[in-house]
Amino acid sequence: MGTVVVVAPFFASFFRTQQVVPGVANIGLTPVDFVAGALGIVLVRYVIAEGTITVSKMSTYFFGFLLLLIGWHVVRIEPAEAPLRSITLALQLVRNALLVGCVLVFTRSTDVPVINRLVSGGTAVIGALTVVLWMIADTYSTELWEPLGAFHIMLTGTKKGFDQPLIRSQWLVGDPNFYSILLVVGLFCAVEIAIRRGRRQYYVEAAVIAVALFLTLSRTGIGAMLGAGTLALIASVQRKNQDILSIRPDWKAVLTAVVGVLGLLLTTPVYRVVRDRMQFGLFSGRLRLWGELLSSLNGGIVAGHGLRSAEILLGRYVHNSYISLLYQTGVVGLGMYLFTVAVVLKYGVEMISKDTLGAKTPWFYAFIALGAFHLGYTYVYMPLAWLVPALVLVRTQDERTWKLSLSEVVARMR
Repeated sequence: MGTVVVVAPFFASFFRTQQVVPGVANIGLTPVDFVAGALGIVLVRYVIAEGTITVSKMSTYFFGFLLLLIGWHVVRIEPAEAPLRSITLALQLVRNALLVGCVLVFTRSTDVPVINRLVSGGTAVIGALTVVLWMIADTYSTELWEPLGAFHIMLTGTKKGFDQPLIRSQWLVGDPNFYSILLVVGLFCAVEIAIRRGRRQYYVEAAVIAVALFLTLSRTGIGAMLGAGTLALIASVQRKNQDILSIRPDWKAVLTAVVGVLGLLLTTPVYRVVRDRMQFGLFSGRLRLWGELLSSLNGGIVAGHGLRSAEILLGRYVHNSYISLLYQTGVVGLGMYLFTVAVVLKYGVEMISKDTLGAKTPWFYAFIALGAFHLGYTYVYMPLAWLVPALVLVRTQDERTWKLSLSEVVARMR
């Protein structure tokens, strides 16, 4: 039952044009996520559990799949753009499969069956509450949002767009795509609401696990890191046979979060100056190129714009990492992220130094693999994904817009 619930949301990829809440959010899943879910299960069952598939075989399958993608793209789009798009799609597929695999490894190595708890009513309740928050945010008048409006102006330097209810609600509760996934899962959990009965801590833990799991499955770096960090915290709590409601605030983590918020307030004005200079062409040549590269690294490590980051950069200006984080998860999400980072660092060091989970358990290797993958994704792939397109920027009629021409890349290489 647990595996069915994990895989079921991927079927929503075929209905991504259907809106969960009319006028608010589309389901943020694609067929790539569906395939990644299946590959994640295979990854756990054979590579980690039985060890029947070696790394060399997996690499052979990957490159074979990559060649098929390139051939498919050659038929559908301009041949010069096919290799890069195929590699992008393949890397996205591998990344999502690895994330799904890590989550399933976690469930296999944990004493309590987490996936079975996922089918409790907590997920549906969270999805319903977020929809209510969106409705309230869209209903209230602008006068009630003055404090939030001042925060919006401080971050963006303009009040443009804040008069729209969608913008106001997004600053509060974050990107609706995060919660639309929970709503899809809530549909599968509706029957369980009437069947399941348990203690209060049972539902709280189920709700936390549901949020963490589907944040981990999201295609954005912040969602993956936040979800994986929460799962790591739950793993530590369960290994110590503690109740999740018995967790007390870690004041060092709270202090770290406060320092992070202060850093946000201090760095935002500086970033706005740099952003405006880049936007109006006051930076040029190599200086502009390196500025965009550094900005991409700054945004990629925290916000994780995703594999389409180069297109986002060329279509608009580069967001500051905290601004992107706020736009995706809301004001509350920023505090959650800073708190989670501090907690994960603390428990991560404890798990590795004291061998809390056991160095030979699959969860330990999955934890290390996930961390190594994100480091490689941030410091190796992301710089290349931003640097190569930046070398061939072509100015369009709109002074604020940049266009990527992969055909020109191929022509120059020849």
